[in-house]
Amino acid sequence: MNQSFGLDYLPQPETVPLPPPRTALLVDDDQLQLEVLEHRLHKLGFQVTTLNCGSQVLQTAKSLQPHLILLDIELPDADGIELCQGLSDDTQTSDIPVVLLSGTERTDVVRAARSAGSRFFLRKPYDPNTLALVIDHAARNQTEGWD
Repeated sequence: MNQSFGLDYLPQPETVPLPPPRTALLVDDDQLQLEVLEHRLHKLGFQVTTLNCGSQVLQTAKSLQPHLILLDIELPDADGIELCQGLSDDTQTSDIPVVLLSGTERTDVVRAARSAGSRFFLRKPYDPNTLALVIDHAARNQTEGWD
């Protein structure tokens, strides 16, 4: 005997599609930095692709179309500022916000980063809360930065 408990009248829940996860391209030659930043980005809800050199940045950014790129300035095979300029100059990647990361003491590095098209710059070592704030702001506002 099939018993109904009077639950037939309850509305069926609607399935609401989840938004696609945010994606990030992370480029740093320091393996420990890659792991720490990747972990942090995962905690912020990003799917992360990592590179440890600059040679594949432009091609990877074109194919992946990430929500943001975190790019170390000092890579063994490329200058991060020049890579940022290349990303800014390419119509397929120019709308992707780039957060430049650097431990350099160069006094002109922030000006050079802005000239290359980056609106976001963090000096290493950085505060994890500041990093999270900058990442969130960059990913949400792909066409506007902090002035």
